[in-house]
Amino acid sequence: MDDKSLENIAEFICGNSDSNSNKKFPTYRSGSMLTRFFSRCELSQYSHDGSTRKWWTLWVLKQLNEEQLMTVLLRLADPKEYDGDLTKTAQAIFELNKIINLENLEIELIEGNVKIKEKNFDNYTIKNQSNENGIPSQPMELPLFFNALEGKLRDILISRWNETQICINNKAYLAAMILMGSIIEALLLGLIEKNHETANRSKSAPKNSDGKIKKFQ
Repeated sequence: MDDKSLENIAEFICGNSDSNSNKKFPTYRSGSMLTRFFSRCELSQYSHDGSTRKWWTLWVLKQLNEEQLMTVLLRLADPKEYDGDLTKTAQAIFELNKIINLENLEIELIEGNVKIKEKNFDNYTIKNQSNENGIPSQPMELPLFFNALEGKLRDILISRWNETQICINNKAYLAAMILMGSIIEALLLGLIEKNHETANRSKSAPKNSDGKIKKFQ
């Protein structure tokens, strides 16, 4: 795995305590938490020395052989690492796959079991990502239209998208449809809020009793 991928994984492991950061991680790990994390990966020989978390973590990753590195990745995608929080787990797998897909690798969570496999870009179809019923069994990539949003609304919709994946994997299809409907509604609201003038010119813009366009809440 190249240095850039290892650096991204190190940053992922450390997390970020800054809620205003553009980079979102499932959890933040302090120095002592990093030591305990590597211990859970059966790498108890590594104890944080008080230095900058990211660079220390990157140094550790560079000491690992391929098998040990795979153990770290599997642990990062394991629901047990997030106390069974499936939303955080889905977020972790989605973000990790963005990193390791560049290495032709892919993480899957199937029936509670985490696996890493090679990603075949030459023959990669929805069937490769689905269970026997054709239902996606790994986190679906965020729709491109999410790029049109920003801030707290985008964070909420990403969370709902992850919840939708969980519903689909557990065959709660009606719940998934309701969540998808709420995502579309929020998306439209977000686009209107970013384009007040265009929205106000619409013939469908809601009006008050005086025939004037209602103000946005």
